[in-house]
Amino acid sequence: MTIAPQPAIPVSLLTAHPGNVRRDLDLSPEFVASIAANGVLVPLRTTRGADGAFGVIDGHRRLAAAIQAGLADVPANLAEGRAGDEPAQYLDMWNAHRHRNPLTPIEEADALFAAAAAWLKPRGLTLMRGPASFYTNDECGLVVDGFDTPPTLLNPHNPRYYVELVERAGFTKAQDLYQYQSPNPTMPARLTRASHLLAERKRITLRKLDMKRWDEEIERIVRQHLSPLYVSVHATDEQLRRRLVGRQGMPVLPLLKRLTEAGIEIHTQIVLCPGVNDGAELERTVEDLAALRPGIASLAVVPVGLTSMLSSGDVIA
Repeated sequence: MTIAPQPAIPVSLLTAHPGNVRRDLDLSPEFVASIAANGVLVPLRTTRGADGAFGVIDGHRRLAAAIQAGLADVPANLAEGRAGDEPAQYLDMWNAHRHRNPLTPIEEADALFAAAAAWLKPRGLTLMRGPASFYTNDECGLVVDGFDTPPTLLNPHNPRYYVELVERAGFTKAQDLYQYQSPNPTMPARLTRASHLLAERKRITLRKLDMKRWDEEIERIVRQHLSPLYVSVHATDEQLRRRLVGRQGMPVLPLLKRLTEAGIEIHTQIVLCPGVNDGAELERTVEDLAALRPGIASLAVVPVGLTSMLSSGDVIA
C-alpha cells in the first residue's frame, strides 16, 4: 500500500468514518486553540469514495478541532488501496491509536470486532461465534463466573472485563459451558461404578488402535461408521510426515481417501514447524486435503510451541 501526498483539502469534502473507534474525541479548549493558531500539522489519512468525497481513517480529532476552529482546509494524505477495504480501515484506526493516546479497552475491542465483521460480511457470512481456539479440541468459550478459581487445563481463563467488551459489541450467549471442580484427586467410587456400568450397557470400549492389525482396525472404523474423526496430518509427503510424527503407519492420503469415501467426516490439523512443513510443503498439504472435500470438513493450522521442559540435548530440526 502506498501513501500519496495530497494538498490541503477543504473540510467540506471530508467525512468522518461512520465507525470511528474513538468514542471521545477529547476536544479540549487548549487543543482547539492550538489548531486555530498553528493549523493542522500532522496530515489526516483518508480514502476517496466513488463520489470523489474523502473519508477519514485517521485524524478525526484533528478534523473536529479544525472545524470548530473555523479552518477552511486541512492537509491530508490519500491511502491508495484502502477505499472499499473496510476491515483494513478499522485495523488502521486501531493501530494508529495504539501509538498515540491509547484507546480504551472498549474502543479497542469494538475496532477489532468491527474489522472481523467487515471482513466476513462481503463473503456471505452472517454469524460470528466465539471465542474459540484454532483446534476444536482446545479451549473455547468465555469465563463469566468463577474468577476466583485458578486456570485449568483446556479451559479459558480470561479477565473479568472481557465479558463487558463482548456483550457491548452486541454478542449474546449461544451455549452454557460448565466446568466442575473436585477437591478429591481420585475419582469417587460411585462415579467409577456408574461409568463402568454405562460402558457395559452401551457396549462402549476405549482402547488404542492395534497397529499390528492396521487394515482390520480401519475397516472396523468404516463398518461402524465412527464419525467425525480428528486426524493430525502435519504433511502429506510421507517421508516428511514420518520425520514429524516419529513413527510409521499407513500413508495418510490413502487413509483419508478410504475414510472420506465411506462417508466419514474428518477434521484435520497441521502443526506448522518453520523450515520443515511450511512454504511449498504446506501448500502441497493444503491442496491434497482440499481435493478430498467435503469429506475433509476442516483444517486447523497452528504454530509449533516449545515447552520450558525441553532438554537442551533435544533436536528440533
